[in-house]
Amino acid sequence: MAVGTSTAAVLLVFACAGLASASSFLSRAQEANVKDLTPELEASILEEIEAVLGSSSHGMTEDRLARIEGMLRATFQSLPKNEQGRLQHAAVRYALHSYFVQRHAWHVRGLDSFNENINGSSPANILQDKVEDFVQAAFEQRMGSHGLDLKDMAVLAATYENLVHKELAERLDATFRIMSRSGEESFTAEEADAVVDVYMMGYILNLNYTVIPPQKLPIITGNINKIYPTWPATQDFLRSMRSGSSFQKSRFTRFDIEALLELVFDNYGRWQDSQTGNQNRRGQACHKNP
Repeated sequence: MAVGTSTAAVLLVFACAGLASASSFLSRAQEANVKDLTPELEASILEEIEAVLGSSSHGMTEDRLARIEGMLRATFQSLPKNEQGRLQHAAVRYALHSYFVQRHAWHVRGLDSFNENINGSSPANILQDKVEDFVQAAFEQRMGSHGLDLKDMAVLAATYENLVHKELAERLDATFRIMSRSGEESFTAEEADAVVDVYMMGYILNLNYTVIPPQKLPIITGNINKIYPTWPATQDFLRSMRSGSSFQKSRFTRFDIEALLELVFDNYGRWQDSQTGNQNRRGQACHKNP
C-alpha cells in the first residue's frame, strides 16, 4: 500500500532529525580523534625506533627485511641519490609511498607534490602528517645525516609497519571496550564479524572509541547506512576476507581478529579502487544510455 504524502513527509522529517542528531554526535566523536603529537607519543615512537635498531631486533627478521628490500629495490635504484649513493628525505618519502601502495595498498596523501619538488631545494611533504614526519625525522637523525641506503629504508618501512600494527591493536582494544567485551573470550564467526564491523565503522568515520560510552554504539550502528551508503558493499568485502582459507574456523580469538584486520587493510585500498572504478563505469554507461 502506498504511503500518503503527509505520512511520508512526517517519516522524512523524523529520519532527517534522527540523522542530524547522530551526525552532531559523530562530529563530536570525530573531533576527539585528532591524533596530536604528544610527548608521550613521541617517547613511544622513539622507543619503537630504538627497539627496531637495537640488538633485540623487535621482530626484524632477516627474511622480513629481505622481502621489504626486494620490493623497494627498483624504486630505490630509479631515484636521484646524493654523493654517498643514498636517498635524501623527499626521495625516501616517495620510495616509502610506492612500497606501501604496492605492499599494503596504503594511499598516502600529497603524492602529487612530489614530482614538482623532488629536484627543488625544499623536500616534498608526501605524508603530510606530524606523526609520520616525526617518525621519519627521528629515524633519519638516529641513522645520521647522510641519507638512507636500501637496507636503512627497509628498516624504516618495517618500523612504520610495527607502529601501524600497534595502532591497530589499540583501536581493537577500544572496539572491544565499546562493545562491552574483554577481548579475551572466544568468538563465533558471527561475533567476530560484528567486532570487525564495529572496528571498521570507527575507522571509516574516524571515531575515537576510547571517549565514546558503550551506550552510544547503537547510534553509530543504526545510522551507518545513512552516513555511509556503501556500507553493505563494505560488509560484503569484510565477509570475503573472513571466508578466506586462513580463516575457515568456527571459533576466533583476539589474535585471529587482529590477523583478519591486517588482511582487511592489506586489501582495502585495492578494493576501494575497484569500487570507484565500477562506479565510474556505471556512471559512463548511464550517461551514454539515459
